[in-house]
Amino acid sequence: THLSFRPEFTSAVEFKQVAQQDVEKQRFLVEKTEQSRQANVIAAEGDARAADLIGKALDEVGDGLIKLRRIEATEGIANQL
Repeated sequence: THLSFRPEFTSAVEFKQVAQQDVEKQRFLVEKTEQSRQANVIAAEGDARAADLIGKALDEVGDGLIKLRRIEATEGIANQL
């Protein structure tokens, strides 16, 4: 037996399938955007924590760390010359 459907029915089924695919695509995009937002928040929190730790370290050792980094940079430049 061979069943055939009216063109309107076939068109409606195809339209529904396309609409379902569009809904799934939009859900995926929303989830991807949310994950990206969360990653940005985590990165910003990490940067803030790092800045806080560096600030505390500088408070503890004063400008000695900065002087050390300048000396290391100067040595690096001198070695390249």
